[in-house]
Amino acid sequence: MINLHTLQHLFVDAIFEDTEINPALNELENYVSFNKKLNCKEQVNIYRSSIFGGLISALREIYPVCHKLVADDFFNFMATQYIYLHKSLSPDLTDYGEHLAEFISTFKTAATLPYLSDVAKLEWSWHRAFHALDHSGLNINKLNKLNEKQQNNLIFNTPPGSSLITSCFPIHKIWNTNQGDSNEPVNLDEGLVKLIVWRNGYDMHIDELLDDEWVLLNEINNRVSLNNICDNNSHLFNTETLIPQCVKRGWIADFSI
Repeated sequence: MINLHTLQHLFVDAIFEDTEINPALNELENYVSFNKKLNCKEQVNIYRSSIFGGLISALREIYPVCHKLVADDFFNFMATQYIYLHKSLSPDLTDYGEHLAEFISTFKTAATLPYLSDVAKLEWSWHRAFHALDHSGLNINKLNKLNEKQQNNLIFNTPPGSSLITSCFPIHKIWNTNQGDSNEPVNLDEGLVKLIVWRNGYDMHIDELLDDEWVLLNEINNRVSLNNICDNNSHLFNTETLIPQCVKRGWIADFSI
């Protein structure tokens, strides 16, 4: 007699296996009652179609630009292959799809679209920022009350859910030109871009960064203290000028000691 926990895992394995042998499905047949119209495989396929349909729909919602770039048939095929490799591990569908960019980078069928993986990375960053916790911005008054020792050891924070992204392609322009009915051409040979994706209240932002801004925000994301940031990068930029600029832009949202 098989226990319920084992049976449930066997059923999930049968849903997501993509082989000619189908060992989980073959094992499941020993525990599924047949009816006059559908055998075990046909019954499992009903659930598979429903589950895959829901996950593909979720991926289309999270990656609308990728969907638009490749159209329905290609996206549905690509998403299906992704789902076979990456089961949903959360009851919340907004948690699903984190590894799609990594999957696309190795998906041979998408090799003729070398920018697609980075566009997916940008869209996941947008999705992550959109669902991140709200923040009230840097408390300047609290910051000004720190003594010298505290100031040297303070660690700045970028906005909750924000992401730093680099790409060899102008993915921010690819994203932008695929909003609404825009058909603005994009030059794929523009070169390396450095971006921060973040949210302030109801406003979403994809901002292009200068080299010194990129270095500073990476140091901040790596939780490097202010004192060490100054020591490490004195030859690259003036922190007394650059940090206030980043605070004004909204890229520095909080701090801790």
